[in-house]
Amino acid sequence: MLHGLGYEGRVTSPTFAIANEYETPTVKVAHFDLYRILDSEALFEIGFDEYLDGSRIVLIEWSENAADVLPEAYKTVHIAYGDADNDRRITIGEVTV
Repeated sequence: MLHGLGYEGRVTSPTFAIANEYETPTVKVAHFDLYRILDSEALFEIGFDEYLDGSRIVLIEWSENAADVLPEAYKTVHIAYGDADNDRRITIGEVTV
């Protein structure tokens, strides 16, 4: 996705850092991996709520670990392996609470 926004650098999952931030030519992006986050209180300790101010795209892996603090409306992207080795099935949905 970042390359599609014009970002030319290396993109990695923030598994141990919790968040990586990127600046593309058009928008800022924050990429979170919440696998290690066990409750929403831990998110507030790292300032997660400040990232939801609408000034950037926020990508979240393991978003179910933050379900109680997500905005009322958001989009989901599910990526699953396809039948062939390099095939992926991508499903985009919208959630309104």
